[in-house]
Amino acid sequence: MSTAINVLIIDHNPDDARVLQQLLNSSEVGKFVVECIHNLQDGLQRLKKGGVDVLLLDLSMHESQGLNTFLTVRKETDNIPIVVLTGLDEHAVALEAVKLGAQDYLVKRDLNSNWLSRALLYSIERFTANTEIKKLNEELVKARDEALAAARFKAEFLANMSHEIRTPMNAVIGMSDLLRRTSLNAEQSKFVEVIKSAGGALLNVVNDILLFSKMEAGRFPLESTEVNVLELIEGVAEILGGPARLKDISLITFVEPTVSKVIIGDPTRLRQILLNLGSNAVKFTDHGYVLISVYNEPNAENTLRFAIEDSGSGLAPDTMQKLFKPFSQGMDKAATTNGGTGLGLAISKLMVELMGGEIGVTSAKGKGSTFWFKLPVTLSENQPKETFNPTGRILAVNFTHRELEHLRKFTTHYGMGFGSAADAKEAILEVERARKNGSIYDFALINVDPNNLDRTTVPSDLAKLVNQLELFGILLTNFDQAALGEDALKAGFSAYLTRPLKQTQLLQCLDDLSNGKKLSPFSRGPGDGKKEQSLDPTLRVLIVEDNPINQEVANLQLKKLGLSALICSNGKEAVDLVKKQEFDVILMDCQMPVMDGFEATRQIRALGDQLKTTPIILAMTANAMEGDREECLAMGMDEYVAKPVTIDGLLHLLSKLLPDRLVDFKTHDIRFQLERSSRSTNLISEDATKVPQPSAQSSEKALDTEMLTANFGWESACRLLTMFAEGTPAILDKLDKAIAAADSAQAKANSHELKGYCSTISMHEMATLSKQIGDETRAQNWSEARKLFEKLVAAFDKVRQEIESTIMISTTSNT
Repeated sequence: MSTAINVLIIDHNPDDARVLQQLLNSSEVGKFVVECIHNLQDGLQRLKKGGVDVLLLDLSMHESQGLNTFLTVRKETDNIPIVVLTGLDEHAVALEAVKLGAQDYLVKRDLNSNWLSRALLYSIERFTANTEIKKLNEELVKARDEALAAARFKAEFLANMSHEIRTPMNAVIGMSDLLRRTSLNAEQSKFVEVIKSAGGALLNVVNDILLFSKMEAGRFPLESTEVNVLELIEGVAEILGGPARLKDISLITFVEPTVSKVIIGDPTRLRQILLNLGSNAVKFTDHGYVLISVYNEPNAENTLRFAIEDSGSGLAPDTMQKLFKPFSQGMDKAATTNGGTGLGLAISKLMVELMGGEIGVTSAKGKGSTFWFKLPVTLSENQPKETFNPTGRILAVNFTHRELEHLRKFTTHYGMGFGSAADAKEAILEVERARKNGSIYDFALINVDPNNLDRTTVPSDLAKLVNQLELFGILLTNFDQAALGEDALKAGFSAYLTRPLKQTQLLQCLDDLSNGKKLSPFSRGPGDGKKEQSLDPTLRVLIVEDNPINQEVANLQLKKLGLSALICSNGKEAVDLVKKQEFDVILMDCQMPVMDGFEATRQIRALGDQLKTTPIILAMTANAMEGDREECLAMGMDEYVAKPVTIDGLLHLLSKLLPDRLVDFKTHDIRFQLERSSRSTNLISEDATKVPQPSAQSSEKALDTEMLTANFGWESACRLLTMFAEGTPAILDKLDKAIAAADSAQAKANSHELKGYCSTISMHEMATLSKQIGDETRAQNWSEARKLFEKLVAAFDKVRQEIESTIMISTTSNT
């Protein structure tokens, strides 16, 4: 060793210290510079000066004995290695010192030069290694804490982002849903559908990002319950059926008959994976078919293989390498055209892997793709018994090759004969050929596609064909063409079914016909015998919401459902009102001033027997993070719905929560209720299409009356503008005081509130200024915030003048 090691010896006995020094000076394994001190306090002072590499410490000093000596020194310094020196009778004390941090201990009488030297070198190495490990551990702990903090920040950011987006989206989707139910011309209907579609697409983006974040963080529990495989697949096909019909794509489902009917798994996640893969298949297929199938995996016990096959454009090798990675669609032309977050496949991969499975794809450019995933499954003990026993032979007419392949597999599994024909002429020839050979067809399943004239025949002509062939005729048509099916029944068909064709429905139909049973309702088309229901109009509803715009949206939605409601602006008002008045339903926002929805719910539930009626409490919140629903339910709420809320979604939830308050009604009753509701909210009137022109006080209008009228109807737009004009000065006053007091939290809250109001009704300049004020107050730039506030006040004065002029024109034009 070329560098000398500085050794400090603290020993009360000068002779012992001299011996130690001589041993080190004569060492052959290292070079040592030795300094001896015989008093503990002097030794401590020397240590404070630094420059010591290792300390040899005698535990028996005049001022201190045993462990106290070591602890006194260690208290003063922890940045150098310590080797303790003991006598023959102090082994136990020395061992305890090592446990407390000494690197080693030596017995004075047993020492020689090399032993002592090696002991000191080893102590230095050990101390250095331990110090580095300690430093690494500290860095790891710091990195872990930083990662956890970043994860918390990410979660908070995503939660806030979701809330910020969902709050205005509640108004956008809610009002567009209301507008869709009013009297619109073709062009207006198209505009509304675009709004609805764009709103839904935005929500899908938010949901994908939130879901991926939860899965990435490992906060994604899986459900374990019974899943009917066939019902799962056919339910997914029902959802994808609409988009497939719009593109004239044949949507096929096939569950291998030998697959166990009921498994244990998470139906929600399985459905989500299938919808992700299935919607991609429909999206990237311009013609042909999409096949959703389930098979038993060969040579793997209790393993299912799910596959989604399409006849689309296929994937290039470089594109396939990008699949299943976050935010990657494989940026080919089709992906660019169809858009999306690029998270669907990544989410599907994570879900499959969480379930213990494997996912992949086989594809070739121009030859379509097959996305598949394999899952190990547990079979349910409650397997339903097979009750169907169809007999006879079936002729499938006008089906694609892929459809025929799976129809043949399905029907022959049940022992039925199977044949096919491309069209009516070929069907006649096939039936005649079969009869000559002694094979008689019993059923004709005829596929009708009204969008393709070459493959379409009117029901009466098809019925003549069926009668001529002396077969049971089964017509297959689109779900939205029930009239065609009913015409077929009148013309002589035995039944009609709708696409996508369900194995259960076809099997039930064939079984009923072959065994002379009365046809099941679904074998005669959708809707037979089904009663339509609505909510009891006497339901007493309370809306608890602090945002006036969202109050209006919820109130209008309830009126569309034939319900009336009272409105509170915070939880305290709600609790006070519930004590005085009975309610059946409370729509409760969660984040409100004065008292939030959670505390209000807790206090309402605490009233217990004091209430004659226990209200259903439905949480309506812009939050959609994991745990939000559980938190709402834990606080005593009955159900949770994330904004934006649609009329259909609200009806579904209330129907689920209040099944005993549903009433039957006829179609004309629906129309009457909607028209009555529309009249009561002034959404439809003789002047609904009149858009008064505001006063041209400025070439640049601050108020977009055309947009407001298109979204809300003129009367409702006027009501919203009045609310805005009357409510905004109070918010501006609060914001003014917050800026003057340099109160960042209050200024942020006020600017955020105002931004939300302005954005919802397209006050773009004021919304932008409000956001900028919020940004500046967060950064403590109060002088800049004040300048922006003055601009905001001027913008509001301009808006208020236009509102006053607009309302005045409206009043004049209606008198």
